[in-house]
Amino acid sequence: MARIVDLTEYREARKPVPRRDSAPASAYKPEPHFFCQRCESEQFKLFSSGIVHCGHCGARMRNLSVSDTPTSNMQ
Repeated sequence: MARIVDLTEYREARKPVPRRDSAPASAYKPEPHFFCQRCESEQFKLFSSGIVHCGHCGARMRNLSVSDTPTSNMQ
């Protein structure tokens, strides 16, 4: 079973509330932005096996995967 996820909407829903004492927005690094190189869609089907496919054209995303354990290598 697959689930279609629009990463732009997902990120906006999980965006933290900015604090008053935080640095200006220009000081932040941009977030990683994933899209299908075939059709440029930002919707993906996430399978429980860890495989990710484009939600629009069905292409397999080889640089994305799904796992149960959180990764701490994003800096």
